[in-house]
Amino acid sequence: MYRCLMLNKPDRELHRILFRSSPTDELNHYQLNTVTYGMSCASFLAIKALRQVAIDIKDQYPTVSNTILSHFYVDDLLPGSSLVEEANQTIKDLTRILQSYGFNLGKFVSSNPQVLDNIHDDKTIKTLGLTWNSHLDTFQYTFHITPHTRVTKRTILSTAAKIFDPLGLVEWIALPPNQLQTFVANRISKIQQSTEASQWFHISSENNPADIISRGLDGQALKSSNLWWNGPALLHQTTISLVLNRETSFPEIPELKKSSVTMIIQPSPFISVNDKISSFTRLQRVMSYCLRFIKNCSSKWKKEPTPFSGFQT
Repeated sequence: MYRCLMLNKPDRELHRILFRSSPTDELNHYQLNTVTYGMSCASFLAIKALRQVAIDIKDQYPTVSNTILSHFYVDDLLPGSSLVEEANQTIKDLTRILQSYGFNLGKFVSSNPQVLDNIHDDKTIKTLGLTWNSHLDTFQYTFHITPHTRVTKRTILSTAAKIFDPLGLVEWIALPPNQLQTFVANRISKIQQSTEASQWFHISSENNPADIISRGLDGQALKSSNLWWNGPALLHQTTISLVLNRETSFPEIPELKKSSVTMIIQPSPFISVNDKISSFTRLQRVMSYCLRFIKNCSSKWKKEPTPFSGFQT
């Protein structure tokens, strides 16, 4: 999307780079003509340009303008329609108008095959971090399993929990904000100002109506789904403490602050001889040898060595 936006000519002078294929080549001087990834203003310029298109065509194409303003998430367009003819017309108008402004739409998907007859045959596409199978109209989850030397119930449950709570978001709310990094701590503190950590629970899949949306359910089963139409049974109980699970323990939470502990070890210069010798008689003998050695070292060379008996008591 960024490459669809041209920079003003005066601004291009501020977007110059040096490049060479190898250290032995001469430096080449380039000037960037389009918005580039990594620029501080890149995301703003992209969103602003797209919204400006909607503002410019508001009087002539009000429906298309409203679609651009209301159904774009960054560069993903997520509209909907109850009629196939209306959906086809929306795609046709959006493609034509945005293409005239330099934005080329692609990767069209729909839960209705008739909408895709004249577009393409992609079965799956990623949108908002989820993989959507348009033919089955279901969401799919893709994640990497970390190999474990020993597979236990704990590792299996932890891996399964990461599908629906990959960063341990439920656990963050129960943690003290001072244990988290600044960005997360600021938001957790706001949540805890309005609620208590004890009010947050984890609802199992069989009691969670949101799982029906994420995992998919055919129309006939949805029609008879008591969970979807009436909510979980725990809402009709007088107490829910036995149904809800507050323990959502995760082995690692990436946003936790890393604490550094420094320990300085200073060895004692004094060596206790008493701790090394088992008897007093042996201690006397060792001290006598030590004192005789010191005496001999401090005496003149011509002087006779001090006899051992002179240090005995």
